[in-house]
Amino acid sequence: KFYACRFCHNDNEDHELNRYNVTTIQCIKCEKIQPFSLTCCNCNQRFGEQICYKCKLITGMTPDSKPIYHCDGCKMCNVGIAELNIHCDKCDGCFDKRYFQEHQCGMLGEQCMVCMGDLKKSIYPSLVLDCSHSLHFHCYETMLKSQNYQCPMCKKLMLNNEMKDEFNQDLDEVYQKMIPLDFLDQFCLCLCYECNQKFVTYQHPNQLYNCSKCQSFNCDMIKDADCNEFQKQLQLFPNQRLPKLPTQENITSILEKQYKISIEEILQKLNIEFNELTLTLFPAIVENLPEKIEDLKMFFWNDTEEFEEFEEVG
Repeated sequence: KFYACRFCHNDNEDHELNRYNVTTIQCIKCEKIQPFSLTCCNCNQRFGEQICYKCKLITGMTPDSKPIYHCDGCKMCNVGIAELNIHCDKCDGCFDKRYFQEHQCGMLGEQCMVCMGDLKKSIYPSLVLDCSHSLHFHCYETMLKSQNYQCPMCKKLMLNNEMKDEFNQDLDEVYQKMIPLDFLDQFCLCLCYECNQKFVTYQHPNQLYNCSKCQSFNCDMIKDADCNEFQKQLQLFPNQRLPKLPTQENITSILEKQYKISIEEILQKLNIEFNELTLTLFPAIVENLPEKIEDLKMFFWNDTEEFEEFEEVG
C-alpha cells in the first residue's frame, strides 16, 4: 500500500512509518513500482528536486532556494549547507559553525523563543545565546536584520563580543553629543540588562544610558530620580561616564570647531560685556535670550540644529 508521503501514512494508520525502512516507490504517472530513486525508471518522471537515500526524503525545494544535507547525528536531513554547520552530540542538534565555539553546550531549549517552533525536531540549525536562551538561527538573523538586538526573554544583547563592541561604540558617538540645557536638572534611575546594575544618571534626549558598572548601553530608564540620588551615585562610581554636558568648556569647543565663532564674539553681538562672570554664566545667558535671536538659543537647546545666521544676532 502506497501513500504520497509519510505524514499521509501516519494520519491513516495506527502506527508511524519507519522512513528508514522504505525501499520501494511508485510513480504516480505510470504506476511503476521500483527501487527508491529521484526519477522514474520507466517514464523518466522526476519526483522532486533533491533526494536523501539515508532518511528516504524527496523534496521539491531546489538547492538554490533551500538546500538540504543529511546529518548522521540528527538522523535526518536539515536545511542548510553541510560545510557551514556542525552537530553537537551533547545538545543533540546542529549549529552554525560561526557561533559553535561560543554556544552554551547542553543548554539547547525545547522551543524557539521567537517562532515557538520545536528545536529538537527542527530541520533548521539552532543557536544558544550567552544568556542560555535558544532560537532558530534564521530567527536570530531575522531579528538582527530588523535591528532588534535584545533577547526576547531577558533583554540581554544577542551579539557576540565583537558585535557588542561595535554596538556600544556606535551609541557612544551619539551619547557624547552635548545634551540640551533643559536636561541639566533631570535625572533618572536606570537598569542595565547586561549586569542587572541599577544606577542614576542624567536623562538623555535619545534615551541613551551608559551603565556605571559594565559600561554597556543596553539599559533602560525605570523612573525619574533627583539630584541627591545622583550625587550619591557619583560617590559610589566617581568614574561613571556621563553624557556631554553644556559646560563653558564644551560650548566653547563646539562653537570654535563647528561654527568658527567664539563666545566673545557672541557676547559682543549681544552687547554684553565679556568678563569672567559673563563667561561663567554664559549657558544661562543663552537660555534667556530674547525671541529675536531664537536661532542662537535653539543651538544650545539642541546642538543638532543648524546654526548659521550669526550676522542677524543682536
